[in-house]
Amino acid sequence: YSRVVLHNHFTTTRFIMQDKHVIVGIGFAILLFTASSVIYKQWNDAYTNDTLALATRRSLSLNPFAHILSHSSYLADPKTVVGKNWRNTTIQDDGTWLLFWDDHYFWGQYGREAIKNQDRIKRIHYHVFSCKSFDDSFGNSLSVMYGIRMLANSLQVPFQFTCEMGKGETANGAAFLMHHNSLNSDVIGQPIKDPTSENFLTIEDVGKLCNQNICYWQSRGLQLASDLMISDWNQFSDPSALPIQDHDDAVIHLRLGDTMYSFDGMFHGKGLLPHSLYVKLLMQAQEEMGAIHSIGVVTAPFNGSYVRNKDRGIKKLSETVAVDLLKYLEKAFPQAVVRLHNDQNETIIESLSRVARARKVAVCGCSSFCPYPLLAQSTRGIGYMFKPLGFDNNWVPFVANRYKNFRLFSSPMLKSVTIDNLKTKKKLSEEEVMTWLRNQDPE
Repeated sequence: YSRVVLHNHFTTTRFIMQDKHVIVGIGFAILLFTASSVIYKQWNDAYTNDTLALATRRSLSLNPFAHILSHSSYLADPKTVVGKNWRNTTIQDDGTWLLFWDDHYFWGQYGREAIKNQDRIKRIHYHVFSCKSFDDSFGNSLSVMYGIRMLANSLQVPFQFTCEMGKGETANGAAFLMHHNSLNSDVIGQPIKDPTSENFLTIEDVGKLCNQNICYWQSRGLQLASDLMISDWNQFSDPSALPIQDHDDAVIHLRLGDTMYSFDGMFHGKGLLPHSLYVKLLMQAQEEMGAIHSIGVVTAPFNGSYVRNKDRGIKKLSETVAVDLLKYLEKAFPQAVVRLHNDQNETIIESLSRVARARKVAVCGCSSFCPYPLLAQSTRGIGYMFKPLGFDNNWVPFVANRYKNFRLFSSPMLKSVTIDNLKTKKKLSEEEVMTWLRNQDPE
């Protein structure tokens, strides 16, 4: 007996943004957490000014241990950071080192600045001008955040993250991170350990690892933030914080969208993997972890506000590929319920939490953000990660050497530039794409 279920899941996190000049907007959410405890969580304040609305939230959390966390806002003085960029990076009189999101971090010398000013820096505040821009490149953006947190942890100072939400913008991944960070903005993170010696890394060590800059997705040194990533994604996906009722034995993160086209005619390490590859990996996991009774395929929504603008033109083919994979999996695992998780209201954090909480196995293809929750999942089950091509995720192979159940795999790939080269206008037909996916050998 088997069936394919298209899943609809309502978002559990909402940010209430009011019209201009309205200061307060209050919402509430009541969550049930176990038969013996009730968590009352989240009421929202809103702040707006002429150009943006910064999401703010007060959070009251009552858990079985009666811990209470209360924070008045994400950002007491928005004028400190609004409208600023990398040129405005500065150490304030109170010791707050302000860093701003910009492509120029590639060429910055933030590591050198941290070393030079280590006695002055009392806190690091990283501000992104747009939550949505952060979400549009979530994996890459998150890697930079981890690079900055490596600096903060080695200096043993608190880290704060904020981003700006435009009026009417729907809260997603970056807004969740901002909220989570607000609950821990005074916490000093654990120092980074050198896995070869078990010594804690100094700011000089981190600067050297990251070429006197900030580690990011192409930096080998980012591997040393892996323990931090595991801790984060265990927290983000904890049922008390994100109560998802239908986690699966197996989860496949299926990246579509920009894996099926290339704007510039270049290959950027992205593409589609054959259906048989997923079956092969799940069969292997079954031998170690026992029978798989449910399989969840996680992919980006086909409709709604969370769809990236650049991916809207590929909606039809994305849906065709996803549904075809469901049918293929259903045939290969007749004992399992196969579900598609991509409701238009499901946030990035919810989707990735499904990866982190897969009960037996999770599989990630060519993705810059999937390794983070997969690391957390591999502490409980088996996490399969596509071996990166080129410089993207350059840190991932080194992490695989440290964690037994975080495993790399290789596979034939139908490259994005082959599927649809927008520069040369050469593209495959839908039939050609589907024929390759259904018939290509995974070896």
